[in-house]
Amino acid sequence: MNNTRQSSGFSNRIQPLSERQARIMEMIRQQDFVGVADLATHFDVAEQTIRRDMNNLCERAMARRIIRQNSREIFLVLDHSKFNRCAHVRGGHIQEASKVFCDRTPPPAICEMMHKSGAQLIVCHGDSL
Repeated sequence: MNNTRQSSGFSNRIQPLSERQARIMEMIRQQDFVGVADLATHFDVAEQTIRRDMNNLCERAMARRIIRQNSREIFLVLDHSKFNRCAHVRGGHIQEASKVFCDRTPPPAICEMMHKSGAQLIVCHGDSL
């Protein structure tokens, strides 16, 4: 088994977030800023471990940004149970999508957000606009 690490660029396959990485993302969303030392203390790991986690999270964000920049259209597919909930992993933002596919009409505030960004809503089942 080849355990070599790439020193630069993106890995060929992005691994799922670890539980710690998902919790770090949640803490950052809630607090806007959390220091490396604070995170290391909170998770009882070395600061270098947190730095590796943060580098991995940044690599994921850059990969998504590059994919979005090189796309002619961005489709976002979701179900109504995801509205108004905090996501552990976010694949995209509604404002970035050109088309949003959903099983029900979203709440009015989300519809307004899509309207302002120019995203087209396509309701696949249930009620319609």
